[in-house]
Amino acid sequence: MKRNYMYKTLIIMVLFPVVVFSENIYVAPNGKKINIINSESIRSENNKEEEFIYLDKIIETEEERKEEKRSKIERVINKIDEKVNPSLIFNIFTSYGNWYLIKTTSTQELRYENISYNFKQEQSGYRIEKNYYNKSSREWITANERGWIEEKKGKVYLGTEKKWFYSYSNEILFFDKNYKYMIVKYESDGIIRVFARTLGKIDLDSEDREKFDKIINLYSNLKDVQFDSNIDNEKEKKEKERIEIERKAKIIEEQIIKDSKSIFKID
Repeated sequence: MKRNYMYKTLIIMVLFPVVVFSENIYVAPNGKKINIINSESIRSENNKEEEFIYLDKIIETEEERKEEKRSKIERVINKIDEKVNPSLIFNIFTSYGNWYLIKTTSTQELRYENISYNFKQEQSGYRIEKNYYNKSSREWITANERGWIEEKKGKVYLGTEKKWFYSYSNEILFFDKNYKYMIVKYESDGIIRVFARTLGKIDLDSEDREKFDKIINLYSNLKDVQFDSNIDNEKEKKEKERIEIERKAKIIEEQIIKDSKSIFKID
């Protein structure tokens, strides 16, 4: 028992820089006496040469130190959480479905008509099916590749995989809040492609339109892709309609789940 008491006494002396000799007096390591009094206590004339500190101020200081430590720990935890579970900028589900290629810097693509990219859901990414009409051979061509979304340092990339497991990170330079338009810069060949959900006049609010036009104006070699309404791919058309219906139904379902309380509220 005596040995344990000695150990405890030694630990207290090591951990605390001030040693308590009495209920109201501390002696600092330099031998200086410090009186501990409450803020309501009256200072006596006999203690004029001694240094006073107030007990309530000590308590406040200790609380401030604890709060500072908690704040530091919280900041560290938040940083780790941001690394492990980063908040996503791009909504993958909303991007599923058919996109028309309305502008491109590829001279080869400009020889084709009615180019579209169908972003089909595949696991947590895409099966991207490209369809276009070859005017010279008068036939529809289909090609597909696997795709996914990556986010790095605040930027969004459309990852694509080719043969031999080689992949590309294609930066999505622009997408509007309603996912009606996308501008993608492809890593493999530097081609810029502008995608739209529908054909016709660009339909964006003033804020998104300003961003959209700013990027478009950076690439003078962007040209319009030709679309001929008389050329139709029946199989592709039905598939597009089915995917679009499913996409809209899913969005409505998510909105109902999100706002279920307000929807089913009984006045």
